[in-house]
Amino acid sequence: MLKTGFFKFFFQGGKEYDLPIIISDIHENTPAFRSAAFNPGDIILTVNFVDMTDMTHDDAVALLHNLVNTLNILHDFSRVY
Repeated sequence: MLKTGFFKFFFQGGKEYDLPIIISDIHENTPAFRSAAFNPGDIILTVNFVDMTDMTHDDAVALLHNLVNTLNILHDFSRVY
């Protein structure tokens, strides 16, 4: 799991686990929590227009680790894990 910058959400999964990248927790009083757009179980499809559907966990960590300002996420909340 990764605590992503000041957005403070955790995720799990990755290609090596045969799972999509899935939001597992969101810290309260953070931009991700206050937006009310994200929920645990949401599948992250893209981040800043980078496809994450076939990404390993380590690659996702590398991509998300240094995000501190604008975060554009396309996520699928219809197929919740």
